[in-house]
Amino acid sequence: MLVAHDLKLLFAHVPKTAGSSITAALRPHLTPKPGTKELPPDADRWAMRWHGIGWMHGRFGETAAITRNLIERRGYRVGASIRNPFARFAALWAQRALPKGIEPWPFLTSELPEFARGDTAHYAGPNVDDRLVVRFESLDQDWRRLCATLDIEHAPLPHVNRKPVATVEVIERVYSEPRCIRRVHDLGGSDFERYGYSWDPGAALDGDGA
Repeated sequence: MLVAHDLKLLFAHVPKTAGSSITAALRPHLTPKPGTKELPPDADRWAMRWHGIGWMHGRFGETAAITRNLIERRGYRVGASIRNPFARFAALWAQRALPKGIEPWPFLTSELPEFARGDTAHYAGPNVDDRLVVRFESLDQDWRRLCATLDIEHAPLPHVNRKPVATVEVIERVYSEPRCIRRVHDLGGSDFERYGYSWDPGAALDGDGA
């Protein structure tokens, strides 16, 4: 989650969904710490902290206690960056495991970082506003819609934190075993039904993102 008080917005950055680029674009709307002009650093946007209440980033379970009041009593809306789980976990493997020689199955099970486990609801909770969802697959179009919904000036998204993508070779390598496909079905959870994603090697391919 990140918090933009002037927009009454909570936005969930799901890993490997271009969330770093969206965070950078929303950075002017983040609230500095009281009495300072301090904003989160440009680097490592996933690791933003502060809480109190501002900046953040983390999973819904970590932030629910301090965001529930904003949602239920103050009318804050929740948005999220999303992506086909099959592309998302393949890109994560290419970034974190491939350089270390870790095969897909151990990465998707015992080696998968805790921060990367779960579906969109794991990061954003149950109250996501579909008008504030930015799909990796239609990034520019959805970003434009989000800006219009929030009544902020649209500007092209910056390209931040580019990492290896879900190429043909990566998709074939990660999902050569049926058990890896089943594992990502479990990890992707409600994203398949809610957002219409499925196991389709062609649809899981993409060209860029962060």
